[in-house]
Amino acid sequence: MQFTRPTPFAEAIEKLGNRSPIVSQLTSAEWRDVPVALRERAFFSSRVESARFLQRGRDAITDLLTGARETLPNGQVALKAGSRAAVIRRLQEFAVAEGLGPLLPEDQGTIKDITSERRLGLIVDTQVRQAHDFGYWKQGMDADVLDEFPAQRFVRVQDVEEARDAHVPYEDQVALKTDLDFWTRINEDFGVPWGPWGWGCGHDVEDVDRAEAEELGLLQPGQRVKPVEQDFNARLQASTRGLEPDLLAKLRAELGEQVVIEGDTIRWRDQRTTLDTVLRELGLDKKAKASADDMRRLREELKEANPARAKDVISSISGADSETGLTADKINAAVQEFLDYVPPALVARLPKISIDVKALPDANGSYWKGRMELRTDLSQSELKRVVHHEMMHWIHLDGSPEYRAAIKTHFEARTAGEAVQQLPGYSSDIVGKKDDWFDSYAGRIYSGLGDKGEGWEVPTRYIEWLTKSPDEMARRWNDPTFRETLKIVLTALF
Repeated sequence: MQFTRPTPFAEAIEKLGNRSPIVSQLTSAEWRDVPVALRERAFFSSRVESARFLQRGRDAITDLLTGARETLPNGQVALKAGSRAAVIRRLQEFAVAEGLGPLLPEDQGTIKDITSERRLGLIVDTQVRQAHDFGYWKQGMDADVLDEFPAQRFVRVQDVEEARDAHVPYEDQVALKTDLDFWTRINEDFGVPWGPWGWGCGHDVEDVDRAEAEELGLLQPGQRVKPVEQDFNARLQASTRGLEPDLLAKLRAELGEQVVIEGDTIRWRDQRTTLDTVLRELGLDKKAKASADDMRRLREELKEANPARAKDVISSISGADSETGLTADKINAAVQEFLDYVPPALVARLPKISIDVKALPDANGSYWKGRMELRTDLSQSELKRVVHHEMMHWIHLDGSPEYRAAIKTHFEARTAGEAVQQLPGYSSDIVGKKDDWFDSYAGRIYSGLGDKGEGWEVPTRYIEWLTKSPDEMARRWNDPTFRETLKIVLTALF
């Protein structure tokens, strides 16, 4: 299978990175009976019970999609995943080391053998194709794109050994992209309105422009087509309801604690779609007063299973000096502590960071457009706090526009009607709206940027909470005003 399209959108990569590795002995046919809402949020392969293998596979394919790079021992920079063949070879070696050979000797080397190149190639190609095709489906749901190319044609692009009889009647048929029933009916294996259209399927789709769609009677001249992404998401949620009792029993027996079935909803236990999910599972959503142990558990839950590595994020470190104690190793360790909380898919969209250790008379550190500065005489504890602070600028200023908007909206709501003034406890040139932030510095405004400079120190000051002792974390968490802002800040980690 060949992939000539460019790397898919960030949403597609993040979709793969957020899939939960799910171990089971379910066959491909049995997985087809699992609700689409679960399958779309799972990274699995039929009859594979090694979480370590599935985690390794998901991360390797994510690296392949993002073009992630790493610095080799000789100082050269190379693609972390390498080529498709390199990914398959690495997974093959890992599967053998894990003892994941075929169940029966006669299955060795076949599609039933997880160590075979054929099986691993199918896993890699399918996941890559799903990410690409989801990205293009997302693009196709853009209102302007949908107006110009409202339909698509189902076409064969590759001959396969065993063609699907069920797909033959659909070949060369044209339907609106928004016709969810038509496209999900074709995709029996995956139940989604984008490709791939089945395991090993040789079909794809091609855009059909407005003129042809009108000629075919699919829409009237000038008729606008409304995107249906929200409709499909609602359908996914609905698909978890009304399951047959025997299927529910089978899911409970086969998937065990990996799945949570509550009333008419079903979800993966380790699926961290929101901060609220984590808080609910820890019992912190309704707890009046949290303890230090609660904070320890929360901090662990916020950590990523396979975080990005500091050496892949830091492009250079200059000025580090063993005589002052601020060594490159200590800086790397502090950066890694922060990265442990950040989704790798988010890291992949952010710029690399160059770090300069230097004398800073009026600050502990700074960050701007991929460059971080650290003061030479920072203690180890201060280094950790300052790195968390500056790297939160990295996420806030260089990351999601939606996150920046959420922070700005919260800042404006908290400080409505306040005058700009010198912030208590800081020099005369540091101004802002002091409100009742736990530290007035959170209200700082960078006046030279107008209202664009509001709220920049809210996420940075509040993320420092992660560096405190569990007792101090609990004390601050139990303040409702502090917790309200902190929860908004922590959404950056999801």
